[in-house]
Amino acid sequence: MRYTIGMRFRIHALFYGVVIYAVSYLATSILLGFGVYDELIILGTIYVSFAVASYFAGRSLGAKTLFDIIPYAASWTIIVMLFDALTIPGITFFDILGILLDPQSLIAYFIVFSAPLLSLLFRSGGSIAPLPPARV
Repeated sequence: MRYTIGMRFRIHALFYGVVIYAVSYLATSILLGFGVYDELIILGTIYVSFAVASYFAGRSLGAKTLFDIIPYAASWTIIVMLFDALTIPGITFFDILGILLDPQSLIAYFIVFSAPLLSLLFRSGGSIAPLPPARV
């Protein structure tokens, strides 16, 4: 007998990955439009926008356990990585790979992955238990 998880995977929820990237891109573009070129401010804006957008995207799923939300968080992280790879002006594969594996990029991807998981902590009835509750 196959073990099923409480939530069915919803394909339309993958669109949140596009929204997460768009929010960060918009926030960064606004800062650059106003002439703010300080690297720490830009990085802080990227991290905060990723965290806020990922948190609310994870909260909108209505997940109750980690197993319900991990597939979405992983897919959103992959979508953000793909958009980063498409927007990098690299010539070769290794240029793009070098930027994707940069520590600043890895921190951003970790934030995109972990912020939806943190949304379980502040949800009533949510649990960070590794397994869904057993049915008796």
